[in-house]
Amino acid sequence: MDLPANFNSYRLYYRFLETDDEYFDYDISVPPPQGRWRIYGIFLPDEVLEKVYHANAERILAKD
Repeated sequence: MDLPANFNSYRLYYRFLETDDEYFDYDISVPPPQGRWRIYGIFLPDEVLEKVYHANAERILAKD
C-alpha cells in the first residue's frame, strides 16, 4: 500500500518490520481502508533490516 510521507505511517512500517508486536492496526486510518483486521510484526533480523533500509536505498539512489 502506498501512503504519502507521514511520520505515523513510517512508525507503523517500522513497527511491522522491526518488532514482534501482536495484533495492531495495519493502517493509520480509522477505520482502515481494507477492513478492521489486525497484523503482527515480523521481527526481521538486523542483517535483513540493513538490506531493506540501507542497501535498497543505496542501489536505487545510485542509478542515473
